[in-house]
Amino acid sequence: MQGRGIRKYLAGEAGFTLPEILVVLVIIGVLAGVATISLNRNMAHWELRTAARTMVSDLRAARDLGLERGVTTRVYLYRVSSPMYYKLFYQEGTNWIEKKRVELPGRVRFAAQYIDSSGFTKDCQEEFRFSSSGNGVPTYSGTARLENTKGESWYVIVSSLTGRVRESKDPPP
Repeated sequence: MQGRGIRKYLAGEAGFTLPEILVVLVIIGVLAGVATISLNRNMAHWELRTAARTMVSDLRAARDLGLERGVTTRVYLYRVSSPMYYKLFYQEGTNWIEKKRVELPGRVRFAAQYIDSSGFTKDCQEEFRFSSSGNGVPTYSGTARLENTKGESWYVIVSSLTGRVRESKDPPP
């Protein structure tokens, strides 16, 4: 029995037929398509989370820079540009010196408004400032909402009293 199988193989009669190979290729193609769609959805989510965490880190760095140098610092959000970005500045005399510029990922943008936990629509902050003591400046503290192409939102919140910077999946009260 074994001898006949080897002879068929050597004679070129053993193997897969063209329809069998095509079926396998179609199945692999479908699985690859499903994996790509799932990956894109997850990438948008993780780009949003990463952008929010990076922004929180940069706002804290701005606050710490102000404490270290004894100057006022600010982070300005550029919502109209493409891609959207923000810049970190510190004050030297009467001039604002740019320290850092950070672009948002292509699937993430700054939103103009958010709905708070009471159901009221509020405008998002365009600029955050920290005093030389590290506190948030009252008229320049508040919330920025980042959103991705899938409609998910993440909030970056700066407290005016303490200068505390945090991120949240839920809008502030």
